[in-house]
Amino acid sequence: MKNVFSIVFAFFLIMLSGFKAYAEEIDLGELGEEYGVSELGDSLTYDASDFLEEYGISPDDPNGITQLSPSDVLSYLWKKLCSSAAAPVRLLGMILSIIILGAAAGVYQEGMGGNGASGLYRSVVVMAAVIISVPTISGCIENTAATLEKGSDFMLCYVPVFAGIAAAAGNAASSLSYNGIVLLIAEGAAQISGRVLIPVLSVCLAMNIIEAVEPTLGLSSVTALLKKGLSLVLGFGMTLFTGMLSIQSIVGASADTLGVKAAKFVVSNFVPVVGSAVADAYTTMRSGLGLLRGAAGAFGIIALCVTILPPILEMTCLYLTMTAGEAAAEMFGIKPLGAFFKGTASVLSIGLAVAVCFGVMFVIATVILMAAGLGSGNV
Repeated sequence: MKNVFSIVFAFFLIMLSGFKAYAEEIDLGELGEEYGVSELGDSLTYDASDFLEEYGISPDDPNGITQLSPSDVLSYLWKKLCSSAAAPVRLLGMILSIIILGAAAGVYQEGMGGNGASGLYRSVVVMAAVIISVPTISGCIENTAATLEKGSDFMLCYVPVFAGIAAAAGNAASSLSYNGIVLLIAEGAAQISGRVLIPVLSVCLAMNIIEAVEPTLGLSSVTALLKKGLSLVLGFGMTLFTGMLSIQSIVGASADTLGVKAAKFVVSNFVPVVGSAVADAYTTMRSGLGLLRGAAGAFGIIALCVTILPPILEMTCLYLTMTAGEAAAEMFGIKPLGAFFKGTASVLSIGLAVAVCFGVMFVIATVILMAAGLGSGNV
């Protein structure tokens, strides 16, 4: 009942503030300007701004979104994949060269009867591979953390605006749940990227290096344990998040629908002379706000996906590079180096899981709120 009275009260405030009953086409640009959607571009990264500008996508114009074709998306993905794969491919070439040279030197020394020198050559190979790999891996981890922080900044700007549009379009209760939960995710992502992700992954990477030099320590088990624990935490968190938001949105959509119906009934029957006209004008305005909500929701999803796409692609390419390096090291009999590459791949998979989970939760939350608006939009 509290939501119903809130919607009725908001409806009367709109009337008292000079709400005009007109039937002409609603200007989404002007409507979006009132809700501050034009300022959302200020918090975007260069890649996201460039993509949105190139394809004419804006939060107050659904035409650019509807004209975006699968070929455009695939072309952009291919371009970013080629850009992200350049450094990992070069790194893979250097790793394979070092492995082959080290294996050849080890075989030569064994043939000459120098077993002790063979072990020395293998240690040199391990250190050389570590030296050329660590700068690229560390840079990728730092880039991922910085991107998550930028994505969090965008969400902190975007979520209140989108929730306000959805609330004005008749989804007050659902918007309240969305605003609270997604802002919590955004703030959590900012804290995790700055204070947890880089230190934890750096420590795991350091333990892998130590184990590559001294295999008897067995420090890779710590990284494996952390990976399993993080998988459980992310799985539980996403299940809890999706369940809470879905239930609250379903219940909130029912309350929103009841509130809108009550508001229209009150205005149509208790406002003299112009009550029905005002109710019809409110329906028209809600239709415009619903269209703006759809455009703004799609804009937010595309903007965040484009923002976090480059580090995800780069980390995926590096993960494949480490996996290929592990296979090559095992094939040539340099097992300490294979263990290093395996542990590093686990470290990269942890960062990749965090980045993907961050994006997926935002997309799910936004889609749920957009879908909740479809149910009340027919009232």
